[in-house]
Amino acid sequence: MSPGCQIYCSNLLQHIFVCFSITQAFVRVMVIHSYAVDIISVVIGWIYFVAWSVSFYPQIIENIQRKR
Repeated sequence: MSPGCQIYCSNLLQHIFVCFSITQAFVRVMVIHSYAVDIISVVIGWIYFVAWSVSFYPQIIENIQRKR
């Protein structure tokens, strides 16, 4: 094992051990107690992502028109 690498093991069932390295670990911490707030947060996040992505298209279209 290299420096800074840690292995965590968990006993899920009586005779089954699951081991994984810290580099493969993923932890999601949820502080939201309301399902509605969680859904609203996800929807707003996707709207922001789409708006941010679409904001690049005018420059691409302008560059294509200028090239012609």
